[in-house]
Amino acid sequence: MLDEGEELTSPRAIDAAGPAAVVFYHAMYERGGAAAVDGLPGGQSWREAIEAYPEGERHLAIHAGHLVKANPRDEPHVADLIPFASSTGLTGTAEQIPEKIAGFAAQGVTEIVYQPAGSDIERELRVFASAAGVEV
Repeated sequence: MLDEGEELTSPRAIDAAGPAAVVFYHAMYERGGAAAVDGLPGGQSWREAIEAYPEGERHLAIHAGHLVKANPRDEPHVADLIPFASSTGLTGTAEQIPEKIAGFAAQGVTEIVYQPAGSDIERELRVFASAAGVEV
């Protein structure tokens, strides 16, 4: 959830959105290999950092902090990836979120899965629930 006028790459937004954004790297690498992840913003550099680990340790290096915190291999690339990742999800201001939810509903989506992350989970839950029209 972005504050009005906040950039996707502000430190607060990176803290909150980074853990979900870097899942693109994790998933693409494991499902499609080097070529798939190299096509993502910052993907080649991320892959090279991961491939510095021995193959037997790589899975754990990829998934350390998975969906909770960007790990040290992820952190240098988060700002590059967030604009791409947010284009497919529910990232936006309180005014934009209802429009995005309506767009998903128009496509037949009947459920939204929301996983808050970052240093201020309470804030993320509160502002998303408010924007989504959920009574808390």
